[in-house]
Amino acid sequence: MLDPICLKLAKYLQEWLNSELKKIDPNLIACRDTVCYDAVNPDLSRFPLLKVYRLSDNFEYGHPKSQTSFVISYCLSFPDQELLPGILRWVSWQLNEALTQWKESKNCSPIIAQGGFRSEYRIMVNELSQPVYAFLRFSFTGIDYLED
Repeated sequence: MLDPICLKLAKYLQEWLNSELKKIDPNLIACRDTVCYDAVNPDLSRFPLLKVYRLSDNFEYGHPKSQTSFVISYCLSFPDQELLPGILRWVSWQLNEALTQWKESKNCSPIIAQGGFRSEYRIMVNELSQPVYAFLRFSFTGIDYLED
């Protein structure tokens, strides 16, 4: 069973990133695919990959909603090391803009809670200490109403 909230948000962010990058270079793609869980060994043909998933839910007894910690991970395979900081910074700003737009215009879950967004820059390495893929981890809190 797919998580419909994470799937909807992932597709929105994928469209946003690709649309914004097309304004800079129509030949590039910002996000090739999305997953709605923390995939640890995805096929590299799916990169650049956007992962949108839940880290935790907090429920109030008797209420049909949760306060959810969401994570968005933007993953690149074998990136150009010199361009990596600029690429991840651009994606970070774009995720901020896209989520701000979501908060202001969408009337659906997740409703983004006050408190802002957090962006972390990471590089995963293999046993030979060669960069395998880099990612930006973007986190925020949202209110998710249970759907019928």
